[in-house]
Amino acid sequence: MTKEQIKAGWDYIQSLFDIDGDVVMLGFTGAVVYKLLYGTLTPSDAAVYASAVTAFAYSNRGSK
Repeated sequence: MTKEQIKAGWDYIQSLFDIDGDVVMLGFTGAVVYKLLYGTLTPSDAAVYASAVTAFAYSNRGSK
């Protein structure tokens, strides 16, 4: 196998596990909304969600 074939195979394997950040944030937001509706949101929960939203916004700020 050549170096190019190995890299192409590795890129294909990585693409199988590639999850868009929007999907992750949608699931996390759904969990927070569920907890708000059917339980209590602790200060720790709110801090984790605020950090996740901040990191997500920073990662989508455009060209770097």
